[in-house]
Order: sequence, then C-alpha cells, then structure tokens
Amino acid sequence: MPLSRKRAEAVVAYLAGKGVEATRIRAEAKGESEATTGDACRNMGPDSATNRKLVECLERDRRVEVKLVAR
Repeated sequence: MPLSRKRAEAVVAYLAGKGVEATRIRAEAKGESEATTGDACRNMGPDSATNRKLVECLERDRRVEVKLVAR
C-alpha cells in the first residue's frame, strides 16, 4: 500500500501541475487490497522485477481512482 499511496500522490501532483486545484482532487490508491486480477496471476512464478509475465499480469491492479469535487 505505501507504493499505491505514492502513486496516488503523484497523480494529484501531476493534475495540480496541469492547473487543477489540488483541493478539488480526491485520489484513492487501489491495488492489492482491491485486486481485479483475482487468481489469474497466482501460478506465474516468483514475484520479481524480472518475471515479466507476472509483472504484466499484475499491472491491472496498479491503479488510482481519481474524483474531482465540485466547487
């Protein structure tokens, strides 16, 4: 979750840098706690940066949900 939170913070910073008021942005980290892959990635070998099949399978779980709040 720490990496997911950093990803959400990066999204907020990016949008704020593009002119969106930071107070209007709600970014929620999603990832392992709300996985979309289910058991699809279970038997793809060890979790490592060099296991490309596993990394690609888990990419769908690495996401941020962003909402803009009305003024």
